[in-house]
Amino acid sequence: MASCEATDNSNFDHLNEDIRRLLAYLEAKKELMDAHMVEYFTSNHWESLLSPQLREDLESLTHEQLIHLPTVAYDNTSEEYRTLGEHLKTFLEKARQAQLKSFTWVKDQKEFTSENKVNFISHIMTPKKSYEVDVMSDVVGRLAKRFQVNKILDLGSGKGYLSQCLALQYGLKVVGVDSSDGNTQNAARRNERLLKVWTGLVKKSKREKDNSLRSGTMLVFTHNSKENFEDSSSDACTSCCDGTLHLCDHCGKDNNKQKCFCKSSLLSSTSPEKGSFDTVHRCLNTEISMTVKSEQSCMYAQNPTSYVPVTGLVDQSFVSNGTLTRLFDELGSPSDVENMECDGMFIVGLHTCGDLAPTALRIFTSQSSVKLICIVGCCYHLVTQDLEGSIDSDNALGFPMSQFLKPFQLQISRNATMVAQQAADRISSESQCPPLSVLYRAILQVILKEKFGLDGSGMRVGKAGAKCKDFKEYVDKCLNKLGLKERMSELSEEEVNSYLTRFKHHERHLHAFHQLRAAIAPCIESVFLLDRLRYLYEQGHESACIVRLFDPVRSPRCYAIIASKPDETTSPRDEDKQHSRGLFLA
Repeated sequence: MASCEATDNSNFDHLNEDIRRLLAYLEAKKELMDAHMVEYFTSNHWESLLSPQLREDLESLTHEQLIHLPTVAYDNTSEEYRTLGEHLKTFLEKARQAQLKSFTWVKDQKEFTSENKVNFISHIMTPKKSYEVDVMSDVVGRLAKRFQVNKILDLGSGKGYLSQCLALQYGLKVVGVDSSDGNTQNAARRNERLLKVWTGLVKKSKREKDNSLRSGTMLVFTHNSKENFEDSSSDACTSCCDGTLHLCDHCGKDNNKQKCFCKSSLLSSTSPEKGSFDTVHRCLNTEISMTVKSEQSCMYAQNPTSYVPVTGLVDQSFVSNGTLTRLFDELGSPSDVENMECDGMFIVGLHTCGDLAPTALRIFTSQSSVKLICIVGCCYHLVTQDLEGSIDSDNALGFPMSQFLKPFQLQISRNATMVAQQAADRISSESQCPPLSVLYRAILQVILKEKFGLDGSGMRVGKAGAKCKDFKEYVDKCLNKLGLKERMSELSEEEVNSYLTRFKHHERHLHAFHQLRAAIAPCIESVFLLDRLRYLYEQGHESACIVRLFDPVRSPRCYAIIASKPDETTSPRDEDKQHSRGLFLA
């Protein structure tokens, strides 16, 4: 039996010590964190931000050492690490010590799962999403069963992958909430079509499992056929807090190389009001007459109406909205839990964007009806901060949340939060170096400054030059996007190429600088998560813990915050009451 006991005073002290050490590290690396790759040449980052000794160590790296630099310190006994220069080793070791991966109290996903898991059925998901839903649904399903909670509120549910799995395979009532009406409609259509083929998928999964057991092989069943349903939309998460809509694409067309692109825009006047469900798209499947019959315990819901996707904006009063209660009441009661005394709500979120994760935690602490939470955040650059001291301190900022951090007046710049988005483990695993466009953009900044007299601040070109065949085409496309088309004639092709020649031989230095910053990316992410955990402790939720839920190579935003509220109506079974103050799984 794995357990996550209530935090004792020693763990609390360790957390405070780790936070202080992390804050000291971030303060020491502030200039490096705040630097922007766009200004690499114009601000001379190589010489202005790195010591001569560190530059010398970076220049001596082999190509293999360079591409593995972000994570090479994780194994400080390896030959690759031992041959590094001493100054570089010191830099990387300090970075390693200032991130969650090195904190012994961070829990592993294995503590929340067992071998007797539900046979996961993946249908029309990318490999990354399939993996994430498989892992998280198993953890959520076990926690829900353990604490006898069958109402799931999935915040930032997107197209309903996690919601549908929890309803169909774990027999839970699920309301999936997303601020994007398009996502809600896609989720409803996907659910309807999924139910039409669900019986066949279950039978196929059972046959595959039986065959694998007979042959002694391990089964991983993934059904990605598009013969029944074509889903061409991107895999995205959306959140909306305080009137700002955030859309974050986690997967591109290449399923093996997921990247994160985020944008923010004001909601139109036609958007639903915060906490309301004026625009509600239900998927009650009344037109489907089929009856889904369970072939094994908790394989899937007997009632196809146990999941509903809705469009709504979330704030701290969201759960107390009467419409949400009515939605749960209208959902079918799965037979495997209908005789249990199920009460309370379980908030979940798979890559809840920006402020949605802090909002979910505040809902958990303020609403007595919410008994459990399991939330995986993302997009730290969209988390609200008082960067200019202009926000009322009484307002609920996304960072910092805890009273412990507030006196430090820590501010994480936008550039630093963008660094936090980098996936150090994936960069090393896939032997990635920055794409050529990073060099091109840094040179373009020089052109804007020297040729056109512009400082380039806030001038963003996005992916304008992603498919350019050469630097000249890149410059032309970017100038056009920046509204400088009429000045393109001032820059001849020879002059453009001369800029490239001038800086091309610095490309290896640029790569080394980029990889060095990627090594501190997990440290920046860690401070957001530690602040959220400390907030929960301050609110008296001693069961709260940080869990490394996913493999960081497969899913870079891999940490979940999990917490429970001990309560008579949701307490564990009598034989385990001695553990009732914390989270644990049978």
